[in-house]
Order: sequence, then structure tokens, then C-alpha cells
Amino acid sequence: MLKGLRVTLRSIEREDLPVLWAFNNDLEVELASGGDPPIPQSLARLQARFEESLRHGERDGTHFAI
Repeated sequence: MLKGLRVTLRSIEREDLPVLWAFNNDLEVELASGGDPPIPQSLARLQARFEESLRHGERDGTHFAI
């Protein structure tokens, strides 16, 4: 975790997945960030990928919750 005066950056946690899922499936958010239109993704699939990452001991070095 990195903590500043106004911002804290931390690893993504299971509890963050519903919000992350909503952002990943939001057309305006994706286009505003310079991405392509989102390909719909189910919450279950996002959760499965998260769990798979944990099982394999992958470090999430580029995904943060702000």
C-alpha cells in the first residue's frame, strides 16, 4: 500500500470486484479512458479470474484501488 496526504493506492481486493466490474462494463468510462468500447464481462468471470490469479500466486503489480 502507498499512502499519501490525499490518496492511498492499494491492491485490488475481492470486495472491489463489483465496482471494478461496473467500470469495466461502462461505455462512458471506457471511452473516456481512451479504451475501446467494452466487451461485456460477467461478474462471475471477473471473480474467477481474480481467484485464479490468487491460486497461482501472481502479483498484481499494475492494478490498484485508489
